[in-house]
Amino acid sequence: MGRQGFILGRGNLQISPIVLRKISREDLIVVATKRKLRETPLLHVDTGDDELDKKFTGYIRVITGYREERIVRIK
Repeated sequence: MGRQGFILGRGNLQISPIVLRKISREDLIVVATKRKLRETPLLHVDTGDDELDKKFTGYIRVITGYREERIVRIK
């Protein structure tokens, strides 16, 4: 996740829309430091496909450390 908070798309284009259509938001495992989440309070998805982007909006669990997590909104 870069400084802008994109978890899919933009600088993370390694995962194609074809693959992303086969998974759900619950299948994603997002890991970020507490500091990174303070700097980016909202996460984003920009796959280039509006319908696919909507599939991943909502809230997701982000692992922030050993037995630590935070719920963060994907916009």
